[in-house]
Amino acid sequence: MKRSLHLFAMIFLLAGCETSTVNAPSIVGVWELKEVRISKTSLFPLGAFPNRKEIYTSGGLYYETVAESTGVTGAKPKRYTYGDGIVTLFSTDGQNRTLQSKVRFVSAEVMELDTRDGDIMVYQKVSDDPATIPSVQKRSVPVKPK
Repeated sequence: MKRSLHLFAMIFLLAGCETSTVNAPSIVGVWELKEVRISKTSLFPLGAFPNRKEIYTSGGLYYETVAESTGVTGAKPKRYTYGDGIVTLFSTDGQNRTLQSKVRFVSAEVMELDTRDGDIMVYQKVSDDPATIPSVQKRSVPVKPK
């Protein structure tokens, strides 16, 4: 009887671990900037600016593109790493500068990035596949106080 309980407990625990990693949100994909919430010490200007898309590949490359584009622009991609809830972008200008943001997934389709200035950038996932970049309507991204 004890052996059956141990076997059941192991199967139950392993099944639970598998489920949580399969359903974990992923930064890989195409994300549209939807909103910016600025802190009191922010360097962001109040107002609005055009939306854009950010593309994160599974190979550690990061691209930015305009809303209507269905491909990446001619700009050189940046490298990025993601781990422990932090995304780090590496500069492409040879000066070894980095930009880090804390990542919070509100859901699998909504991501918030906290900047070092205390701002929050809110993104909506528009594609799980970085190779499939859908066009989205150009619009103004609202910039609001937190």
